[in-house]
Amino acid sequence: MNCLVISSLFVLLLSVRHVSAQDTTILTFVDEISVNVNQSLLFQDSEEQRGGFGGGIYFTSPMEKKVQLQSGLEYNLYRTFKSHLYEGHFSSTSSNNLSAHLVTIPLNLRIMVGSKIKTFLQAGCFLDFVALSVVKGTRTQSEIDSLGHLTYSTYTFKEHSWANPLNPGFSLAVGNFFKLRKQYLGWKVEYKLGLIPFYSYQTTISNMSGRLSLIWHFR
Repeated sequence: MNCLVISSLFVLLLSVRHVSAQDTTILTFVDEISVNVNQSLLFQDSEEQRGGFGGGIYFTSPMEKKVQLQSGLEYNLYRTFKSHLYEGHFSSTSSNNLSAHLVTIPLNLRIMVGSKIKTFLQAGCFLDFVALSVVKGTRTQSEIDSLGHLTYSTYTFKEHSWANPLNPGFSLAVGNFFKLRKQYLGWKVEYKLGLIPFYSYQTTISNMSGRLSLIWHFR
């Protein structure tokens, strides 16, 4: 299903990229696409890194401008691991694997240097919408039986998680574009910091990631 989402982004882009009338190409708002691999970043000792991927479609200022604005729409799959979560006096979980499907709206500012090979620094903000989040792990619960004895039960679970539905944040990236005729191919390395943790109750699941993106900018 995840691969289908990314493929759909490409099909959508290629179908609306341009229309031709009397030998004149009329560009749509979309002039850039990217695909990425991402990885959660450690914040606490009880967390472990996990990998994900994503893609996006964007509209930007003309490539000739040294200062550019960019916005668009992204899909990102974010994964992370938390060894232990406290749910209350009578319940806790361990070996938690969290997967969050995010729809992201970015707003970025780019500063470009160069001509055929362009180096850029990008800073911006974003808003993540958590479309779906799932957590898998092991839950341990305790209860008092009819005889007054404390009993324990342990079982594996898979359920929709308690991830916060909206998450604003900031990002910082650096990369290059390489000119190929009237188009540009590029890459960037990016750090993303979500301001709201995915989970926060006694223990926390942080929302930080790094990602490597491949970019196609066409005109």
